[in-house]
Amino acid sequence: MRPGLRWLVLYFVMTAIPVGIGVSALHFGRDLTAPVSLRGQWTVRTESTIAAARRCLPARARGEETYGVEISQAGREVAVVGLTRPSPTTFRGHVHDGTLVARTESMIVRARVDRQDDRGATRMVGTIRFPRCPLVEVPFQAHREQRLT
Repeated sequence: MRPGLRWLVLYFVMTAIPVGIGVSALHFGRDLTAPVSLRGQWTVRTESTIAAARRCLPARARGEETYGVEISQAGREVAVVGLTRPSPTTFRGHVHDGTLVARTESMIVRARVDRQDDRGATRMVGTIRFPRCPLVEVPFQAHREQRLT
């Protein structure tokens, strides 16, 4: 093989490999979608008090509560700060197919996005469960506070 032809073949092989990898990545990743955006300040309204539910008290002994919650998000991973008084608790979790699941050792939050707009989720509904009290669930609704962007 002539030296000029050898360099030409080497050039085509060395450019074809990265182009092939790029085309394959685009082909196999075409169905990937970004998770819904939950980042921001939320107002959570529970149908019963979390403190009473933690003590496994019956529903009639509890009342409605409102909490301010902040959700930070990196891809599918989320951190939810709030839901307990006097000091807030940080829940760690993930978002998958419009469902948020976050937990601590004593509470599990599961919510689904009920409404969204072009900037992300605007409303979620879900429950807070307590592993120590398997029969107690606290239903809640959460609304994202308006962003000034």
